[in-house]
Parts: sequence; structure tokens; C-alpha cells
Amino acid sequence: MKNQTGLESLRIFYPFISDSKQRILNSFSANYHKKTATADLSFGIGYGERAPSVSEGYGFFLFNSFDGYDYIGNPALKKEKSVDFSVKANFEKKKLKISAEAAYFHLMDYIIGEINPAISPMTIGANGVRVYNSLAYASIFKSTLNSTYTLSDQISLYTAIGLITVREVNGANLPLISPLSYQIQVSYKLPTFNSAIQLKGNMEQTSYSPTYGEDKTHHLPS
Repeated sequence: MKNQTGLESLRIFYPFISDSKQRILNSFSANYHKKTATADLSFGIGYGERAPSVSEGYGFFLFNSFDGYDYIGNPALKKEKSVDFSVKANFEKKKLKISAEAAYFHLMDYIIGEINPAISPMTIGANGVRVYNSLAYASIFKSTLNSTYTLSDQISLYTAIGLITVREVNGANLPLISPLSYQIQVSYKLPTFNSAIQLKGNMEQTSYSPTYGEDKTHHLPS
């Protein structure tokens, strides 16, 4: 009875939805790996499909405390499809280890909650209402670079940097994407004792998404 009530409520926005839907999801991947005495290199390609979640398809004024919006599902959403390419390289020589990785994702029918100012929120104090919709496509590029240098048998230095960029079909930024991140760690190790000093942080976020209700963030070390 409860599920039927929710379905009838959602028919306020989608009067012709049915109470069931079947989907077939496809996926495949392939990888190539080459290894030498001091380095190894790998390439990957893949394709995958994702069905909308229950919330994305049938949610009815679901409040998200993280961004302060009520969400409404969309039962007409298509499957989200992804094509990805990746490359990873590792290099090791004496006291130095370096690893670099990059990946590109092309997401078709990308599912995201878009702000709809014509609908009033049901939750008191909510920022507004987002309705799940599909963009023609979105692209994601991720890259990381890290290194470890052994200063002595007891002391090592680790550094890492990571970057993610995301764009939607119109070239606008998408929300909830971390800016440039960094990490530095000095470790001290004995047979019976370990200690480390670590610094982690993010640079100022300049690629925020006002289109999706996101504000500018600032540099925040931790």
C-alpha cells in the first residue's frame, strides 16, 4: 500500500508512468599490461551501463541534507552509459618510486538533479527542489601523480597530487567535484615503532557550478 501511495503521488508530475520497468545492462572491459625491470605500463578501455537508482527514478520530495534540496525522481530516465579510457605507469629505481595515472570517462545520458524553480519544496528551510534529468553527455577527467623517496632505512617521504575536471554537454562545470588536492607525508619506522607527519589539503575551487546551486569554496588544508 505504501509503494502504491508513493507511485500515485509521483503521477502528479508523470501521469503516464507504469508500476514496473525492466532493463538489460551491458558492460565490457579490456586491459593491456607491459612490465620491465624498472617500470610497468598499462592501458584500459571499458564500457558500462547503469540503471537509475530507486531515488533517481521514483523519489518523491526526498530531502538531501548535504545540499539542502528536496529531490523528485524521474521514471522516464534512460540508462546511463559510460565509455572510459585509462593509462597507468609506475617507475622504480633505487630509492625513488613514481606512479602516474589518468582516466577519461564519457558519460551519455548522465543523470543529475537539476534545480526547478517552478516547484516549491516540502521540507521547511530547503533551498529548493531538484528534479532528476538526463544530460546528453558529461565528461570526467581524473589524474594522480605520487612518489615515494626513501631517505634512509627509517625515513621516507611521500607526495601526491590529484586533479578531477568534469564538464557537461554545454561546457558548464558539474557540482560536488573536488579541486586540486595534495598530500605530503614524512614517515619514520623502527622495528617496534612507527610514526608519521602528514599534510593534506585542497587548493581553491575555481571550477564551481553556480548553474547547479554551488558556491565558491576556498583553500582548506587539513
